Amino acid sequence: MSISKYSKSLSLLAKIALMLLVFWLVAQGVDMQEIEKMLRGQNHMAFIGASFFFMVQVALGAVRWRVIMAAIAGAGAQVISYLRVFKFFYISVFFNCCLPGTVGGDVVRVWLIKAEHVPLPLAISSVVIDRMIALLALGVMGGFTMPILAGYIGISAWLITPAYFLLVAFGLWVLFHMDKIIIRSKFLKKLQWMEFLLQNIRTVMARPKAGLCSLFYAIISHASFCMTAYILAESLGNPVSFIDCLTLIPWVLLISIIPISIGGWGLREAAMVFFLGLIGVPQEAALTLSIQIGLLAIVASIPAGFLWLVGRGRAAK
Repeated sequence: MSISKYSKSLSLLAKIALMLLVFWLVAQGVDMQEIEKMLRGQNHMAFIGASFFFMVQVALGAVRWRVIMAAIAGAGAQVISYLRVFKFFYISVFFNCCLPGTVGGDVVRVWLIKAEHVPLPLAISSVVIDRMIALLALGVMGGFTMPILAGYIGISAWLITPAYFLLVAFGLWVLFHMDKIIIRSKFLKKLQWMEFLLQNIRTVMARPKAGLCSLFYAIISHASFCMTAYILAESLGNPVSFIDCLTLIPWVLLISIIPISIGGWGLREAAMVFFLGLIGVPQEAALTLSIQIGLLAIVASIPAGFLWLVGRGRAAK
């Protein structure tokens, strides 16, 4: 086995071990009979509404990605159709949710649009910028709901909110001054693709309509995911409001995308138990809700696996 394959296998095993460890820690003290009682009394028709909003999130993510690609390509340039972009984005969701390998959905996105004769630097930049805008949208949502979160935690909103916005502002300042940081760093100077990425970031920001639209789509996409969580929580009989979900679920999303587990499993459950615990949701209910969200994402993205199998030959060519 080569060093590369060995390191990938080791990374996968480490992620599996971490996932199992976190699940074991979260499950400590959980009353399985209470979970069984909740599942028996659950309104299973809610899964239809939850699935709908999950797919709305996927569709908005695809629209956001295409807006970014169009902004980078420039006026008059030919861009992949919305339908194909949705197909590629949907397939990337399948890879993120269903496969335990080291090839993430973002890599698959780059590969698929490169097969559509999109230059590799443009393909990589569009996916990276899409991820950055999705993260920025979570930051914006966190900023607007910070006073509510401060009330849950018991900290003065006048203390935590300015500190939060200062942190976000510092992150944006570093991003937009990255070129100066690259020049001063001998190591980063070798990463020429970063200069190309920064140039494309400025291109998107220079087109306010594209930048604001992509940010808007990202916020609505995250709100759709919050609605998915809200519907499932209501079906389990948990006293959670939609405002609670808008306040807490973005933080769950932010933690679950840290690439140290498989598909966010384990991290999502720990984050869900912690944040929903702030508003008095029992550990059993929060854990059940998190697992159902993960399973719903897998089931809803299975059709994308068939799309991948059908179009794999063309992409390989």
